[in-house]
Amino acid sequence: MSTEEPGKTPADRDEDTIGQNETNPLKITIMDDSLMTVAKFDDPMRADIVKGMLENCGIEAAVFGEFSAYPSINAVEGNIELKVNAKDYDKALSIIEASQSAE
Repeated sequence: MSTEEPGKTPADRDEDTIGQNETNPLKITIMDDSLMTVAKFDDPMRADIVKGMLENCGIEAAVFGEFSAYPSINAVEGNIELKVNAKDYDKALSIIEASQSAE
C-alpha cells in the first residue's frame, strides 16, 4: 500500500521531506545544486570547526577535499574547501569574518 498522494510523482514531493513517512521519521535535507566556496583551509580540523559554527547558526555546510587517495593532493595548501548553498553565502561569510575578528 502506497502512502503517496494520488496523482503526485516523486518529483512533486518537497525535497526537505524525502524519505520521511510514518515508518521512517528521518528528515533528509538536500543542499542546493548551487554550492559556493565560502572558505579554504589547510587544516581539516579547522574546516570542521567552522562548518560546525555555521551549522549552529542554521546554515548547512559541507567540507570538500578533506581526504584524497593521492597523498600529494592532501599536501596542497588551501585544498580543503568549505561550501554552502548560494543563498546562504553572504550570511556565512559574515559569520566567518566576525569569528576571525573576534580571535
